[in-house]
Parts: sequence; structure tokens; C-alpha cells
Amino acid sequence: MVCNDPGGSTQSSEVHYSPAFGDGFTRKPTKTEIKKFAKSDRMAMHEVDSVETPNEISKKPVKDDDFWSKVPMSGDPAERENVYREYLASNQQEQKQHVQATINQESPKAITQPNQKPSTANSSSRFTRDANGVITDSRENKQYYEASHTWDQARDWVQGLSVGGGGWQLATMEELRKLYPEAWPTGFFGFTGYWSPDIKDGSTAWTFDIRDGKEVWLYRNTYGGVLAVRSRR
Repeated sequence: MVCNDPGGSTQSSEVHYSPAFGDGFTRKPTKTEIKKFAKSDRMAMHEVDSVETPNEISKKPVKDDDFWSKVPMSGDPAERENVYREYLASNQQEQKQHVQATINQESPKAITQPNQKPSTANSSSRFTRDANGVITDSRENKQYYEASHTWDQARDWVQGLSVGGGGWQLATMEELRKLYPEAWPTGFFGFTGYWSPDIKDGSTAWTFDIRDGKEVWLYRNTYGGVLAVRSRR
């Protein structure tokens, strides 16, 4: 979503919203503007407080050349994935150090699923990531590979994925739940939330947040994290 200030005047209180970039004076909305928009009659948002800026998602200063400013808003999905891969490779170590420092300062949030307690196992020994971007989970004997797609694109992408010999499928909600809370601090996973195969209704589907341990629904035409999974090889 972008904001359009008619005429480019900073004194105008009227703000127009659009789901994609267009001509004129457009910019990304602030979190305050998103909250105001969500509370209006024009849109119903199930969890306004979960709206995050790129800075809050990464928990580090946003750079001019970071993924969020470089990734195409539309176009070839392969181009989006290539931009994301470059970003992840260049920022992986910095992200890992920053997230781990944050985890050390904050107590972990409670997972929303009943009777499921966070594991205390060492996350750095559980997960490894190879040069192809394949993440191996030694505890679950699984391997993961990620990309950014809409829910509707996710299944076709997974079915055609041939990295490491193929054999991938879309991670289920149960498989995503098992990543919490150890996966995010490793820095190997580039998204906080990943699509599950589960549909909420005709236009929305469920995602799982591996950082906060929450299930959140999103519109299926939204770009988000997609996690392919297979048995360990």
C-alpha cells in the first residue's frame, strides 16, 4: 500500500491510499497512517498492532539499499527471488548477531497454541545452511528452502522447485509451528511469517510467524514467505 498526497502539498490533511505504486506524489505509509486507515470504515484489519515496518521486522536500521527498498513490487517472481537471495546473503551475519542480541535482552513471547512449550535446545546446533540456501534441521530431520510469493503462486513454485534434487512440498502449519522459537534467531530464515496450505476463506489463508509463534491470516494475493520442506538428505 502507498500514500498519495494530492498535489504534493505537505499541508493537506487528505491522504489517498492505493494497493500499488502509481504516478504522482506517492510514498510508503507510516505505521501511524496504516493504523488510522485500519480503524476507518474503509478497511477491517484483524490485528492492527501486528502491522510492522521493515525496520521493526529486521530490528536494525533500514539501509538505503536494503531488501525492502530494492525488491520489485510486481513483475517476474524469479526477479523478486533473486533480489531476496542477494539481500539475505549480504545481511545474514549482521541479522543473526542483531537478532541474537535482542533475544538476550527480551524474554520470549508465549506461543498461542495450547499445550506447546518452547524448546530450550541450542538453535545454532539444530540448523545449518549450505551454499545453495538449503537449511537442514537436525532435530526434525527436515530440509527447508524459502522464497517470496503470493499464496496462489506458492504451490506452483514448490512443485517446480529442483534445488538440491527436488522432492519439495509446501510446509504445513504443524511443520511451521515446530520452527518456533529456535529458527528465527539463527538468521537463516529471511521472513518472520510463512504461508501454510490452510485456507481461511475465499480470499485469505493462514500464515505462521516463526518469531512470535502466532497464526495470522493474510489476503492470498499478498507477497509473503514461502517455505518448501522435504525429508533430510
